Amino acid sequence: MGHFKYKDDLDVEEDLRLLRWEWFLERVSWGLMFLIWVATVLGFTGRGGMGVSQTTAGGPETSFEVRYDEYLREEATTAMLVIFHEPGAEIAYTSTGSL
Repeated sequence: MGHFKYKDDLDVEEDLRLLRWEWFLERVSWGLMFLIWVATVLGFTGRGGMGVSQTTAGGPETSFEVRYDEYLREEATTAMLVIFHEPGAEIAYTSTGSL
């Protein structure tokens, strides 16, 4: 247990070591919330930042290719592009929707 200090004549126990630990955790939590807010403002949780990258499966050497966003969000609009590589022609199909 920590060291207890009695406040004036009241029987109120204070564990100063525990209080300092709680204050430290509170400050760290506020810092983490601030960093999440900064990431949101810079677009890292939406369409900007990391959400812009796309992934490709297949390619011109195969019969078809699929392109889609690497990171998806619930209820956000996203697009998937399917390209069929046929000899002498290329057919593309785009589907847009939300999760």
